[in-house]
Amino acid sequence: MIKKRKRMTKLMKISFIMKLGELLQSGYSTEQALSFLSVQSTKETQRIIQLMEHKLTKGEALSSSLLDMELPLDVQSYIFFYEEQGKAAEGLMEASKLYQKRLQTSLQLQKLVRYPLVLLFGAIVALVLLNLYIVPHFQSLFVTMNQTPPRFIKYFFAFLTNLPIILASFLLFAIMMYAVFRKYVQKQTPHEKVRLLMKWKPTNTMIRQVITFYFSLQLGKLLQTGMSIHEAIFIFEKQSYMPFFKDEANQINQSLKDGYSLAVYLETQPYYMEELRIIVENGSRTGKLASDLQFFSSWILEELDQKIERGLQAVQPLLFLFIGSFIFFLFLIIMLPMYEMFNLM
Repeated sequence: MIKKRKRMTKLMKISFIMKLGELLQSGYSTEQALSFLSVQSTKETQRIIQLMEHKLTKGEALSSSLLDMELPLDVQSYIFFYEEQGKAAEGLMEASKLYQKRLQTSLQLQKLVRYPLVLLFGAIVALVLLNLYIVPHFQSLFVTMNQTPPRFIKYFFAFLTNLPIILASFLLFAIMMYAVFRKYVQKQTPHEKVRLLMKWKPTNTMIRQVITFYFSLQLGKLLQTGMSIHEAIFIFEKQSYMPFFKDEANQINQSLKDGYSLAVYLETQPYYMEELRIIVENGSRTGKLASDLQFFSSWILEELDQKIERGLQAVQPLLFLFIGSFIFFLFLIIMLPMYEMFNLM
């Protein structure tokens, strides 16, 4: 019997890239650091390390050798950009912090929805029992009493009787719509996918903030190493982890070749916050564009963190409101037929 290979957990991946970065920053070579990490690693981690060593001996970059670890694309791109700056160790540690923050947000969301989901499951079980036992009993009582239930009671009974068919039809419709939408989205270019997300008002602002944050952070760090804007944009075009920025860099390069400044290009695009153009114009004039972009990206990140926190805090009350309304609906379904029967008696 073939044993299923245990995959690296997210926490294991975070720990691995953090420790690798710390070892590199302490003066270890990549080969020495990987050898050190393999000593007390799991078999799966050792397998990943062997693949990394094999790729590195073939001359591949460190960021490329990490592909078998299946890191999120934004985490992978962090490592790539820092490596291009000659700061692979710092990039690994920053990427691990980003991954840790993603994981914390995910766990916080799961914690918020866990109890409401348990209540929802209980309500669904109650609805199934109601449909199997309570409704048939009420129907038989009305027949025994030789009474016709009122119209709204009949609607209740008909709704409950047909509820499995309604839910199955809704589920099938949702699956079909998801399949059609996914097929449609897969055919879109990265820019078309972003524009599709921006058409929905609740996500429009956040999408622009995320794109502006990532672009200003990485561009600022590349410029800080002494690169020109042309050279920095070429790095964006060179990477393949974030297709949107790869295509965007191509368009920026073409705009720069046509004689337009970066600020002018940013002004014509809907993907960036309006403040970015002002930052670029001011930084270009004062000669502090690299530091200005990094300060701006840190402000955006702080605002995004606050927005995510507020969103998470709003999720649980909404879920409780929905489930509470659902349970109240079940209570009405039980009580109304009983009340009507008392009136008939």
